[in-house]
Order: sequence, then structure tokens, then C-alpha cells
Amino acid sequence: MVLNKRTEIPCSNIFLDGEKLGQINQFNYIGSLVTSVCRCDKEIKRRTVLAKKAFTEKRTILADKKLSFKLRLKLLKCYVWSILLYGCESWTISPNCRKRLDALEIWCYHKMMRLSWLKKISNEHVLCMVGMERNLLVTIRRRQSRFVGHFVRKGGSEKLVLERTINAKGKRGRQ
Repeated sequence: MVLNKRTEIPCSNIFLDGEKLGQINQFNYIGSLVTSVCRCDKEIKRRTVLAKKAFTEKRTILADKKLSFKLRLKLLKCYVWSILLYGCESWTISPNCRKRLDALEIWCYHKMMRLSWLKKISNEHVLCMVGMERNLLVTIRRRQSRFVGHFVRKGGSEKLVLERTINAKGKRGRQ
């Protein structure tokens, strides 16, 4: 795989025992999707699909009105958010991904309250009914800041990169 921040993918010429190795655009590494474009959009989209699948598998428990809503929220965090937030410390969240994550959070609350989509209830009203604010993006930002704090306390080359203290020349031309 050749990593590049542009959309066109450069060709690699790597040979092993006289045979040219094939080039890939994406692969799954320890449960996270790594792409050659170095963006997190596909990974976030994949994680939201996996979280929706996990929610539908546990729908009977998560939408059961016999259980208290507080308990169902704990189960949601345990069974759905854990799948969604795996590896979120390294995500760069674009505005499109932010909308996708917000929509998933509201979708889960909507399904937990067994609200019909035909009633066209606003997202703010759903949040009022649940008695919560949007927590998903706040949780992601908290995890990301903890992750950065871990590297800063740890020291080493990661700390140098984060603090930009590596002595190297930048690209020619204007920034």
C-alpha cells in the first residue's frame, strides 16, 4: 500500500524474488480499516453500519419498555457504542462524518423509545424525551484528548511529533 493524501494513488514498484508485489487501496488491520488516502470517512461509515447491526441484534433488550431507560442506556453504551467507538482516538472527523455520527445517536434513541418515523418528531424533541444531550461526539473528543495526553506523558518519538520539535525541512513554497 502506498499512502498519499491526494486522491490519485501513486504506483509502487516493489519486487520480491523477481515478482512484482500487488498494490492494494485498503485493508483491515486489527479491526480498523486503513486506506491509502489516509482519511477516516470509510472507517467511520463502516463503524456506523456495524453499530446499527449490533443495535438491531439487541433490539429486543434495548427497546424493552419493561426495563428502565437508564439501564437501557447502559446496555446501549456496552453493546453498541463499544463497537462504534473502537479506534476513534485516531479519527479525523469531517463535517460529513459528524452528521453521520449525530444521526446514528438520534437513530438509536428513536428506536429505544419506539417512536414512529411517521410522526416526524424533531431531533431536539427526541433528546428532550430521553432527557439527554448529544454525547457521542463529546465522548469521541474526550477519548482523543486522553490518547494525546498518553503520548505526551509517555515521551519518545511520538511526543516529538505531537509537539513538532523534529528538526526537518518542510516542503518548498508557501504553506
